[in-house]
Amino acid sequence: MRALLPALLLASTTIGCANQQLRFSTLRQTSTLPDIQQKQVIENFARLAFNAGDMPYYAIADTGTAVVTDGGSTGFSVTAVVKAFPSWNVSALSANRSIQETWSLKNENNPDRLKAMRAAYLSVLNHSTIEPRDAELLNAVIQKDPSYALHRGWVCTGSKWDVPWKNAWLVGHCGSSYAWVMPENAAEFSRFVLLILDIETVGAGGGKAGAPAAFAPSISPAPFASPFEPRLFDQSTGFNPGLFFIPRPR
Repeated sequence: MRALLPALLLASTTIGCANQQLRFSTLRQTSTLPDIQQKQVIENFARLAFNAGDMPYYAIADTGTAVVTDGGSTGFSVTAVVKAFPSWNVSALSANRSIQETWSLKNENNPDRLKAMRAAYLSVLNHSTIEPRDAELLNAVIQKDPSYALHRGWVCTGSKWDVPWKNAWLVGHCGSSYAWVMPENAAEFSRFVLLILDIETVGAGGGKAGAPAAFAPSISPAPFASPFEPRLFDQSTGFNPGLFFIPRPR
């Protein structure tokens, strides 16, 4: 029976270790969310620096899961013969741990929102290439929050050999075009990331956007009418994009 003690010890400690691993994995996964948002933005800067007529992209990681699964096994068998000493056998102790971390992405397919995003990128890169309609959509969001006002000079673009690799804070590239941000401009870049996130989420699902009741100020401002019309590709918050039902042909 002493041979079973390692298995019992493993079973008693697995639960506590799994909880610690789940906590660590969840925090580590959550910390990747700003990296995903920032990387998309800097890549889009390089994309539009390479070709101002290109289209940006953006996806929100709205649902994430972290799963930790522990397993272990061992065996014990006894063979007894009359008037003889019994023989026993203990199989080797095995243990395993499986860790799975996933994000569910919601891609932006609304043309108006993508136009506003492109206007935001070009406002920093080359304002003269912005189309008037795109500028109207962008200005509607900036007027809601003037802190998003855009100016040039904090994003650098060039070739691979122009990038100060040792000092650059964030670097993205598309083809032969590179875009990078220096550490002193990190706050300006983060503000721009929030602007892109605002364009993506403001008035989602149509209608008017407003603060939740729990966070509403005592004097509520006039409701903000979203400049983005609901489109076929806009999904309601109650729709599960992972489930699709196709009618059965008769």
